[in-house]
Amino acid sequence: MRVVLLTTALALAVSGIAMLLHELYVYRTAWTADISTEAAIVALSTVPALTFDDHAAAERNLNALETRRRVMVAALYLPNGTLFASFARPGEAPPPLQAPRDGVSARGENVELAQPVERDGERLGTIYLRARFDVL
Repeated sequence: MRVVLLTTALALAVSGIAMLLHELYVYRTAWTADISTEAAIVALSTVPALTFDDHAAAERNLNALETRRRVMVAALYLPNGTLFASFARPGEAPPPLQAPRDGVSARGENVELAQPVERDGERLGTIYLRARFDVL
């Protein structure tokens, strides 16, 4: 009876851990999809600002992310990698001074994304977003 009980408890624990890890993976995948969509929308809205070298318009576009509570930091970089415009919530670390590599990284509850801003296949710059997603 004890062996059966121990085996059943062990099987339950292993399956519970596997389900938890799967759910965390799915949740993290949803985070990256959400932040990628947000970056794509902001990238489209900043094309005119980059095209016409309009810092004020770029700042306004990035400051609109203030309505997205999860977005902590946003930055727009020129093709040479220099910072063009940025937004950071109070108490958050500023964005990197140079454009990070394109891609997504998720560590803990933070997701960082850098992707190109393009028009007709020409790279106009890079959009960078850092967001915080609650695990619970």
